[in-house]
Amino acid sequence: MHKYQDSIIVEAPVERVFTFYTDLKNLARMTLPEYNMRIVRAEIPLRQGSRIRFSLRPRGIPIEVKWDSVICEFEENRAFADCQTKGPFEHWVHRHEFDALDDHRTRVTDTIEMGAPLGLFGRMAESLFVSSRLERMFEHRKRVVKKGVE
Repeated sequence: MHKYQDSIIVEAPVERVFTFYTDLKNLARMTLPEYNMRIVRAEIPLRQGSRIRFSLRPRGIPIEVKWDSVICEFEENRAFADCQTKGPFEHWVHRHEFDALDDHRTRVTDTIEMGAPLGLFGRMAESLFVSSRLERMFEHRKRVVKKGVE
């Protein structure tokens, strides 16, 4: 099991930042363009138990990866988590926490717990490739969030 954590301080009130993150139109924007992510279907507005299916077609990979998740935690303006129910990982939970630092600043902390498939081979690939891709993903996400919210 691997854990990745990243945070950002956004110059906007917590309500605006939470709304940005829970608007599924922004999910594709926050994902690196090279993954060609699209929402296939979703139960909106997001709330505890909402199901989402999206697909990825990473550049250079000839197959489409389908990913099903459920919102397994949801507390308005405080936190939400999506848990993979079917997809490329053995285990995937992505938790988003929103902390109002004051009336105009919000800290967003993303924590991902994941387990790669394929046993030892998957764990080796995870340590070699997944962490660096997550770092790139979150650097992109920070730029998108700051541009979209601030």
